[in-house]
Amino acid sequence: MIIGLTGTKASGKGEVADFLGRRGFEYKSLSDVVREEAKKRGIPNYTDTDLQDIGNDLREKNGGGVLARMVMENHSPNQEYVIDGIRNPEEIRVLKDIAGNKFFLVGVDAPQDLRYTRLVERARGEYTKTREEFEKMEARDLGKGENESGQQVSACLKEADYFVWNNYEKRGWLTYFLTNSKENLVGLISEKRRLPSFKEKYKRQAYEWGLRSPCLRRKVGAMITTQDNISLSQGYNGPPRGVSHCDKRGGCERAKRNVPSGERHELCWAAHAEANAIINAGRNKASIVGGIIYVDAFPCSGCAKLIINAGIARIIFAEDYNDVLAKIMLKETEVKLERFQGVTPSGFVRFWS
Repeated sequence: MIIGLTGTKASGKGEVADFLGRRGFEYKSLSDVVREEAKKRGIPNYTDTDLQDIGNDLREKNGGGVLARMVMENHSPNQEYVIDGIRNPEEIRVLKDIAGNKFFLVGVDAPQDLRYTRLVERARGEYTKTREEFEKMEARDLGKGENESGQQVSACLKEADYFVWNNYEKRGWLTYFLTNSKENLVGLISEKRRLPSFKEKYKRQAYEWGLRSPCLRRKVGAMITTQDNISLSQGYNGPPRGVSHCDKRGGCERAKRNVPSGERHELCWAAHAEANAIINAGRNKASIVGGIIYVDAFPCSGCAKLIINAGIARIIFAEDYNDVLAKIMLKETEVKLERFQGVTPSGFVRFWS
């Protein structure tokens, strides 16, 4: 088995690697390959920017998966590996070619404020990058301004089979989650694979409902359940019943006007997934007061208002969404917010088929 690690800087990939190392996985790092290349090029005192440039240069000249090929050059087919530092989707392709259905990708992320604090604390005050420099470096790492052979961490995270949101303030809490939670990683790499948790099951179902969306910009699904895991309602983003959607209206109106994500929702012909799930519950006379809504992304301000007034108690979401008003409103209520962790919808079939 090969487990790849991808994620943002100081998100906790090292702790996941240590966790797997204690279980017999041999550690290899694509970043170490780049560091060795820096020394060969006569750059012993390299910076993060130097490493980004060298990694890009290697991929540009030798293909996007070159670092993965280099690090696995002398691998043993009988050894289990954890491969850290994956930053380009082609590196994922190479590792899949090597391990086949025994390759799994783990994505790790954490709040940016917390990650910057970790870097400063780990360096005991010697971390020299300002917050602005850190954010600039991270934007490039995620893929902003990069070509296909460059840094693409954001794209890699979307391919993760298992996702960890490491907002734990103390080291060791992440290991506890990986070992003891209902969405634990131990039960996925052991000989007898654990069953999916209800969170993983309903997040997968929300994703599947999203596949019915006719939206040209983004497909989103939502599921509403009781606190004790009884399914109540579902929805996906799409136009009202009997109303034509954008594919019959000459395209997405917001896209034609170059409207940024999170803005000018009134231009959209679709009702959002959360709104449709709440409406469908009403049509079926299902009480959703005190329930849980599973959704692909943090709700917009309009859906946040509906969720609050519908009496939903908890939102479990997979990705962030840039709607400041929604975050302010929800912070002022008793609605609990939870970032999804565990086997992703795309990894669900791979683990349990």
